[in-house]
This record gives sequence, structure tokens and C-alpha cells, in this order.
Amino acid sequence: MKKKTYFIWDRDKWHYLAMFFWAWLRREQLVLVEHETPGQVLRIVEQFKFLKKYLAENVSRLEGFVGNTKGLYYQVTEEAVRLTEIFYSREFKNDFLSLRYRSFYKSDKIDAYLKKSISDQMFSLLMGFHACRLRGINDGKVAVSSSMISKEVAAYFKREYKFDPDLKFIKHHVSFFRFVGYGFWMCKEIFRRGFVYRKRLKHYYAVRPATFGLSRRILRDDFLVDGKNIKKTDILFVGHNLEDKMRQNAFQSEKEHGYDCLDLEQIPLNLYRPRWMAHVFLPILLLGNTLRSRGNLGFSCFLSFHSEALVAEILINFCRFDFFISDREWGDVARTVIFNRYGARTVLVQWSDQTSYKILTHQFPAHNIFLLWGDEHKMQMDHSYVDEVFSVGCIYKTERAVPVSAQELTRKYNNFDVNKKTVMFFDTSFGAYEQYTPVFYLEYLSLVSKFCVGHPGLNVILKAKNVSGDQELFCGTEISQYRTQMEQLKMFSNFIFMESRDFDFEDLLLFPEVAVSMGMNSPSTIFLICGGNGLYYDSTGNDRHPFSRKYQDQIVFSAKEKLFSQIDNILAGRVSCADIVQEKDLEGYDAFRDNSANERIRQYLLTKKGAAWN
Repeated sequence: MKKKTYFIWDRDKWHYLAMFFWAWLRREQLVLVEHETPGQVLRIVEQFKFLKKYLAENVSRLEGFVGNTKGLYYQVTEEAVRLTEIFYSREFKNDFLSLRYRSFYKSDKIDAYLKKSISDQMFSLLMGFHACRLRGINDGKVAVSSSMISKEVAAYFKREYKFDPDLKFIKHHVSFFRFVGYGFWMCKEIFRRGFVYRKRLKHYYAVRPATFGLSRRILRDDFLVDGKNIKKTDILFVGHNLEDKMRQNAFQSEKEHGYDCLDLEQIPLNLYRPRWMAHVFLPILLLGNTLRSRGNLGFSCFLSFHSEALVAEILINFCRFDFFISDREWGDVARTVIFNRYGARTVLVQWSDQTSYKILTHQFPAHNIFLLWGDEHKMQMDHSYVDEVFSVGCIYKTERAVPVSAQELTRKYNNFDVNKKTVMFFDTSFGAYEQYTPVFYLEYLSLVSKFCVGHPGLNVILKAKNVSGDQELFCGTEISQYRTQMEQLKMFSNFIFMESRDFDFEDLLLFPEVAVSMGMNSPSTIFLICGGNGLYYDSTGNDRHPFSRKYQDQIVFSAKEKLFSQIDNILAGRVSCADIVQEKDLEGYDAFRDNSANERIRQYLLTKKGAAWN
């Protein structure tokens, strides 16, 4: 029988597509080793009947092992950042194209974009190699796209883990096809959008993507508007990813409330000082310099940069603004580079805990201004290209943070008993290739189930983070066990499953006597900041969070029995989290122990107003 080929994906969709043709030509028994599936590529592959048949008969997947190996996921993220810095300094820091792009855009934030692209590929390859190492591959060979990064990772595993499988580097010559694809996309954008000639451009104080809408008490898009210094007419809302129902509703709501709104996908190209033309001509020069830019890697990174930067260039050629209030806790590098050329600045306001661990997605940020709750959250700043960091306090303590009432919950859920105390369990996103795997999620559901059995005199609520149906999608092969456990949970008379759309997170602040988070996540941190009782359940091996190191078995638990015992202590009044967590620790999470974070944000940005326009 022919040996299997275990293919490790490097996050390059063109390589993924080419790999299928490579494997089909050789009739390889292919096993996909990946931490996520690029569905778009699979849909393209399935358009070819011969590939679709091959896919069904010869292609399988290797289930993820990394997330289920205690502590390994966190180690992989650290490896990815460390290797990225080493690789970039050696191969790209003084590269011809890197120097040219830094000079053209007058910004070292180009480095952040490149490092971000490299680290994504590093992480994917590391995850794949670790999965193969844990699997103990002995029934086949390991295949990976041939690149400088894949060879770097292979050498690292041989050196550090003595893992040296039968390795095949697959060479792909996709630069020309990548360029053609970009060219078709660019032509489509130009003809679809059309042109205007607009010399006088309207100036806004700030532009904000429509994200949360205007109905939420704290996480609302118009948080800057105070009616005095900043008025409705000073803000422009832009719509993007409007296929997302939440963003679509937010954009429509802002239109109905009289705000200026623009759909990013419909903005025409301004022919007055058309700097957007750089995204037409520079890729042509890129193609001619592919070899000098270290082959496909540099070419693909910069081409990807142009595809992201074009929309930003179109927007700021259509209107002017001082600040772009980002809706991304990471990324946004291309927007920042483009907006800075015109004198505008990007601003990120923290809305979730940043101290869980040094999350890869949050590395190499390049915002101009980052407004944090407190200094402890600077732990993500080691590899940042952020110009200014300022602590404003936790945004969830504003006067608008009025908890949901027991009467509202009674109307919503027939089995909610106003005479009982409430313990609320918060879940989070999970997946086969994450630190929170379906196995850990099912473990958390089992924990909630046991708590319901042992505490019939309480209201036990499970608050879902994701919309209905996503949990099943995330569960993958564990879906039948998920359904069984949920059916069992819903049979308990004291259990309530709260859909994400039923109440926003900020509606629930301080309502339950105790909040428990799945993993080292934001809900419990925010409860602690606001003076409530927040506990964490985490058996994934995360010892990076400051509370994991300092308050193990006090507010952080990896054993169910100890967690239940502490909940009982809190409910009985024998202890509270305020007795455990030191005030100086909370000050690191919330620099100002008042409820004026939003006002502090406005005042800080007002001092920065007045960009010099080009």
C-alpha cells in the first residue's frame, strides 16, 4: 500500500491550491495537517470534477493534537514570535524591497506588516510540525511548500526536537498567477466603483467602522459623541463586511439615526490627486523584482499589503478625518500606513482583557494610539509599532453600565427564580486547532452539569459568546457528544442557556453573585475590576496570565472540586474576591478606579486633534 503524505499548510492559499494539483498528479494518499481549513480554496478545488473525486477518495485530515497537549499551544505562539524576529532580522530587515517600501511610505510600520505575515506562516507550520511530531509519523512522509520559512521551521524542529521525518519540499511557481489574480481583482474594483473628481473633501473628526451599533450600553459605536466637543456631524460611520448580520444592522441603525454613513465597498475612486494608483503600478514593479525580494515570500507579502491598502486609500481620497477608530484588536497595519501619509491617525480602544497570554494575533500591532485600561495590558506591547500608549481606565465602569434586572430575566426565562442566587458561567470561542479545543469545551459543559446537580438551590446560567449554531460548527467530530451534553443540561430545572443575542455582555455586569470564565478570559476580569466575584476555570496549562501565577486555587482553578468549593465559600459569605485580589493588582488592570474612562478617551483625543493635511 502506498505510504501517506502528511501535508502541512503554511497559510498561503495559492500554495494550498497548487498542492492539490501536485498531489493529484502523483496520486498521493494525502493527509491534511492544518490548524484551520481554507474553505475558499476547497470550494475552488471542488469546481474541478477530477479534483473533487480525488478529494473524496484520497484526502483525509489529521485531527489536531496541539491544543489538547497541556501548555503546548502557548509555547507554540512564543516560538512563532521568537522565530519571526530572528528570521526577519536576518533575511528581510535590509532587503531591497523592504527598504524601498519603508522609504516610499515613510513608515517603519511596513516592518510590522511583514512580521505579521511571516509570523502567521510560522505559526501554521509550527502547529503542523508539532501535530506530526505528536502523532509520531512513521507511516509516510511529511510534505510542505518550499519556502525560506518552511525550511527555517524544519531546521528548528530537527535542532530543538530531534524531529527529522522523511520531508518533501514542494516547489510552487505561483508568483505570476498570484499577480494575474491581483490584476483581475484590481480591474474589477476600478470598473465596479467608477470615478469622481472631488477637490473639496468633507472633513470629519473621526471615522468609525459600523461594528456594535447604537443599542448597546457600553460597546456602542458612537461612544465618542458627547454633544458638546464632539457632535454627530463630526463622525462618519463606514460599513464593511456587511454580509455579517450584526455589522449590517449596526450600519443601518446609524443611518437611521442621522449619522453620515459610507459603504466601503461602494466608494468611487477620486481622480483628484489619485494616490490610489500606486496600488496599480507598484505591484507591476514587484513582479519584476521577485527574485530580489527573496522570491515568493516578499512578493506575496507586499501584494497582500496592496490589496488591503487600496480600500484605505480610496476612503481617505474621498473624505478627510483626524482619527480612524479601529474595530480590530490586531492588524490594521495597512490602514495605519496609508492614513498616516495623509496626516490621519489610527486609534484602538481596548475592550477585552489583553493579559491572557501573548496572543500571536495581537503581536506586531501598528496603531498610532492605543488606549488601554491599565499598564498591565502592556504585556502585548513587546513587539509593537504603536506610537502612543495611554491608560484610561476600564470602559465597563461607565454610568451606562446598568445591570439587567431580575424582572427582565424572569420575563425572558420562565425557570429563573428571583428568590435564588445566581452563578453565571461564560464560555468562549473554541475550535479543533485552538488552545480551547472541543475537548476542553465539553469538559466545561460537564463542569456546569455537575454544578447544576450539586446546587439545585441556585440559578445556573451558561452565557454563550457565539451565535446559535456556531457551537456545533466549532465542535467538529465531537458534535454528537456536544448535543448529548446540551440536552442533558437543559433537563435541569435550575439551568438556563443564554444565547449571545439575548443580552449583551455589559447588561450582565454584577448581576450574578459569581461569574466563572472558561479559560483566562475577559468576563471574570471585568467582574473583578467592577467589584464583583470573578473566577476562572482553565486546565489548558496557561501559566502566562498574571492571575494564573499569583492566585492559583484562589480565583484560578484547574480542578472542578476546588472551583465548586470556592463558589460555595463566596455564596456563604465566608470569602469574596475583593479579599483575595490585591488592589495594586487591579490598578494594573484599571488605572483609574472611577467610571470616567469614556470621558478620558474624549479628552485625550481632543488634545491630539489638528493633523497637518497633505
